[in-house]
Amino acid sequence: MSTNRAVLWLRVCYWLGAIIDGLFAVVMVLPPQVGGKLFGIADFHPGPDYRYAMFVAAALIAGCRLISCPVVQLASYSDVRPQSATGGGACATR
Repeated sequence: MSTNRAVLWLRVCYWLGAIIDGLFAVVMVLPPQVGGKLFGIADFHPGPDYRYAMFVAAALIAGCRLISCPVVQLASYSDVRPQSATGGGACATR
């Protein structure tokens, strides 16, 4: 596999994972009945312990994706602005 193809796969997997994590974090924060309808569970009425667990899980997903993983932040920044992340571009001195 060439380096360009490997980098493309890495970027695709990163962005797909970020989108899926974001969608699930949103579903976890919504009322439980919304998640029940999305996943085909009829008459889904969990207690407050379920809501607590979902809020904690949503916070962990968001925290890992946005705050706690500097490697992920660097990867996303270098994907959006590759010249700035590598030191090239308009501000680089030669």
